[in-house]
Amino acid sequence: MRENKYRYLVLRLTREFSSLEAVEEHIRKCILLLFGVYGLSCTLPRVIYKSKEGMVVVRVKREGVKILRASLLLDTTNSIIVVKTTGTTRKAKRIADSIQQKQ
Repeated sequence: MRENKYRYLVLRLTREFSSLEAVEEHIRKCILLLFGVYGLSCTLPRVIYKSKEGMVVVRVKREGVKILRASLLLDTTNSIIVVKTTGTTRKAKRIADSIQQKQ
């Protein structure tokens, strides 16, 4: 059995969510709306980190990065913006923290 490979997306939240689970649920709804259950199984999104103000890191299967980006782009509320994609958790957390410090 092949091991899943993941990518980590740094996302900017433009509105307040009550919790990390709410962010994850919003992402899942966007994917289900555009690609259905197949798209959700290709991405398997999971929020793994939240910086102090409005930046989150989401783990996604490598095959589903384009699906997630397309789903968030077509979201009418524009509440989540993709900033950067990386290959490691460590780098994604550093990027999320450094972007926040600059602004």
